[in-house]
Amino acid sequence: MGLPKDYFPWSLRQWVSSKPRKPLLMRRARQVGKTHAVRELGKRFTHFVEINFEKRPDFIEVFEKNLDPARIVNTLATMTNQLIMPGKTLLFFDEIQSCPKAITALRYFYEEMPELHVIGAGSLLDFAIEKIGVPVGRIQYCYVYPLSFMEYLASLGNKSLFEAILSHQVQQPLEEILHARLFELLGQYMLLGGMPEIIAELLK
Repeated sequence: MGLPKDYFPWSLRQWVSSKPRKPLLMRRARQVGKTHAVRELGKRFTHFVEINFEKRPDFIEVFEKNLDPARIVNTLATMTNQLIMPGKTLLFFDEIQSCPKAITALRYFYEEMPELHVIGAGSLLDFAIEKIGVPVGRIQYCYVYPLSFMEYLASLGNKSLFEAILSHQVQQPLEEILHARLFELLGQYMLLGGMPEIIAELLK
């Protein structure tokens, strides 16, 4: 039993079919599941293209000439040898804070290539955005957090405990044996910090 294969925020599912759809920036700290969530979402597309600006700094040069979306897409397609087709491809810029001009380019994807699904993610985005700014109304944000305690219980397969909490009346004391078990699991959860990748490794 591990994390669900299709584990990703509900807001991502809404974003995919939203009209008009804006490029999406996923924010928050490392190891909370941003990259995993986008990769799982990518399985729902015909094509998924991932660009990691930390691992491949050579891609940063693509954004130095100009921010024309058509040119950028054609160049990325050539460099990755993958198809980038509006409506069929999810284009993912990971660690996008390493390429500030890519963040700026998102507004032009919205204005000139709105049918292409584009997501940017990074753990230090707040610092980059503070420096360059982001045009209001042209980019959508998604804040990703660690798993909640209830999500942690679900990932463990503890359906009975999960349902016991949901159906429990606050006015009534919880049975001592259930309280003891939940208290033990809460300690584990706090130790792990709700980080999806760590929990997935634990459950292998």
